[in-house]
Amino acid sequence: EYERLMHFVPEKDKELLSFPIRQNEIELILEFLRCLSLNQLEDFSVNLPAFFAKHSKIKLSALQNARTYDELLAALRKTGYYGALSRLAPGEGRQIDYNTIELVLWQNFYESFLSAIKENYTGETRSVLLSLIGSRLDIENISRVMRIKANFDIPPEELSSYLININYKVDLDFLKTLFEAQSEAEQLDLLRNSKYRYVFSKMDIRQIKGYSQDYLVETCRKAILRSAPSVYIGAVYLLLKEAEIINLIRIIESIRYGVEPKNILPI
Repeated sequence: EYERLMHFVPEKDKELLSFPIRQNEIELILEFLRCLSLNQLEDFSVNLPAFFAKHSKIKLSALQNARTYDELLAALRKTGYYGALSRLAPGEGRQIDYNTIELVLWQNFYESFLSAIKENYTGETRSVLLSLIGSRLDIENISRVMRIKANFDIPPEELSSYLININYKVDLDFLKTLFEAQSEAEQLDLLRNSKYRYVFSKMDIRQIKGYSQDYLVETCRKAILRSAPSVYIGAVYLLLKEAEIINLIRIIESIRYGVEPKNILPI
């Protein structure tokens, strides 16, 4: 479906709609780094759809055969990922800083996405695209704060180093206040009085990821029904298809691991 869509969209829209290719490239790089860190490269496989592989600038055969961080860099030399990963290369005898690399890759992904919107679109199309991506980033950062608070013991002054440094309707001060909240009730109160109160008004705090995804899916559904024809419709359509595929994978994995059907939470 993506290949057919790219065949028909105007040339000026293809840069924006190339985000699934870049997203898959980043996930592939991160999978390689996880396998390398765990010394399990036998489990790594370059497995991109043919259309994505054709348009990727990564030397995929070199990546498949890579066994070191330097060989990863060689496979990425002519891509936009090379500079950042070169700067983050581990020193002799040191561990890969996976968390920082992941954050930097996604930071660059969203910065280039937003830059393409600002450079190529005006008026209502620009406004709705910025709203879609900005909201996605805000809610991703809120979810990160909640996960970090629940699972890691880090000082508040280090919080910003774990977040994507792009804000739309919520700023770092709000995220720090959310992180420093003393109880789940206090966190919920902050969220229910935030600029995303309509997302979190009835939220169970243990299901924050599901609620945030629900909001994005509902935004995309409304856009399909109500928005004027533009590249925005193509973008939200691809996001909806991604959500459907994630749901199918989640159901299959839940069945595999014996999860009760009532506990399988779709997005």
